[in-house]
Amino acid sequence: MRIFLLFYLSIGSYLIGEEIWLFASAHSTGAYGTNWRTDVSILNNSLEEAAVNVYFLQSGIDKSEENISRNPVSLNLSSKNQIKIDDILKEKFSVEQGSGALMFSSDKELLIVSRTYNQLPDKEYGQFIPGIGISKAKKEQKLIGAVSSQSFRTNIGIINPSKTEKAQISIKFSNKKGSLIKEANVELDPWVHIQYNDLFSYFGITPQEDVSIILNSSVPIFCYLSVVDNLSSDPIFIPGLL
Repeated sequence: MRIFLLFYLSIGSYLIGEEIWLFASAHSTGAYGTNWRTDVSILNNSLEEAAVNVYFLQSGIDKSEENISRNPVSLNLSSKNQIKIDDILKEKFSVEQGSGALMFSSDKELLIVSRTYNQLPDKEYGQFIPGIGISKAKKEQKLIGAVSSQSFRTNIGIINPSKTEKAQISIKFSNKKGSLIKEANVELDPWVHIQYNDLFSYFGITPQEDVSIILNSSVPIFCYLSVVDNLSSDPIFIPGLL
């Protein structure tokens, strides 16, 4: 089968002081014996010291209140300095088993990248996930490249970045010929991240290649796919297209 890597970068298009979001992070075990970790690199791209607050939105449909009340981690970066935080969920949030989104807030310009990877005793497989500005959250987004087969599985993640408004989301799945094959509705409370692992099984869709997904929401959201090789557990990250 054909598998493509969608390379997506919006770094450099942020507004100064804009919230920067990492859609997915983990310190957890998973399917097929996987052991997920996330490392994050942060660059202060300004000429002044940057005070940075890092917020963790633990994944779960019921985590709204907990996420909103959780205190951020505070960092200080000198002008043009970069830091790398290995295994950020365990190192900064004491997470022993969990996943979710990260939000970085500062009044200075930040550039952020991350690697979420399967850590095995003799090797690692990882996916690049860029930091995305809040201005990229939209009410309508499209995802392409979802697949389910003996070789690959696909997870879908959605984030409601609003702290005050619920997100009412309709999801439409279409096959590679553009025919609608499934519709679903999801409600996300404020400040919630959710990932549906093996979306084909979760939403009751027949395994197939090249499925596209359109999400329409009552408030701006983020979304993404993670396509994982079932044999090697090597993932690729596919963000929502505007």
